Amino acid sequence: MATTAPDGRATIADLGDGTSLLTISAPGYRSISRVVTAGAGPVTAVEVRLQPLPGSLEGTITDAASGAGIANATVVLGSERASTDATGRYRFGDLLPGTYTVRVNAAGYDPYEVGVTVAPGARVTAPAALQPLPNIVVVTVVDAATDDPIAGATVAYSTPAIGTGGQQPVGTDGEHACADVALLVPLKRSAAFARIRKRVADHHHRDSWQEDGLHFFVFQLHPEANDRAISAESPVAVFALHPASGPVSAVVVTPGPDGAAEVRDLLGTDSAHTIPTDTP
Repeated sequence: MATTAPDGRATIADLGDGTSLLTISAPGYRSISRVVTAGAGPVTAVEVRLQPLPGSLEGTITDAASGAGIANATVVLGSERASTDATGRYRFGDLLPGTYTVRVNAAGYDPYEVGVTVAPGARVTAPAALQPLPNIVVVTVVDAATDDPIAGATVAYSTPAIGTGGQQPVGTDGEHACADVALLVPLKRSAAFARIRKRVADHHHRDSWQEDGLHFFVFQLHPEANDRAISAESPVAVFALHPASGPVSAVVVTPGPDGAAEVRDLLGTDSAHTIPTDTP
């Protein structure tokens, strides 16, 4: 038995004159047998060509934030493509040895790309953790009569909010304007916000809008003991901020019986008065 050197050559010196059967094998290749007859000269050269075994590529596509598998992600490998199963797994078999680029796409995630090398007969694992994109909304526009998709449609978007009176605030240009969320930092550091901080049910604001140069933010509050006796609805805090001077208005609105609401001023004397909720 002989083993090939880095140049692929193996020297056999004890075959003698005559015919011999050579069996050649290597990891990742199909074995082959050859009949060799030693020639009259001192060296007989024999070239043997081994066929590589196919390789495979597999892995699991996961959410980088949660670690959960992503179903129905598309994995592209050259001209081949596969979809992940319910656990995020994919597999390609019968791959010729070589270098490939793995491309992964999934709705709501950044695309992913990585290079891999598949050796003869190798089983290669290529997992991928995809970074989720924030606040993704997929809008499909179709013809109402035929249900055919409509290409080239324009989808405009903004973030209108519902005001405490049940109406959407409208900016000076007639469109629903967005409040600057950067103003939430100085707002939450203000004395007015500190007065209701312990009552805030969710520090993510419930509503927000911009109107007449002011930025409005609404926070849901936990009701106080006497509030529960008045109404089943939870009170809210409404802040109006000027970008340069900070809060210019801060009130707590507590729904009351018979369509009335108690409004408490947080910037002044903390006085309270009652108004009908349908007052303009």
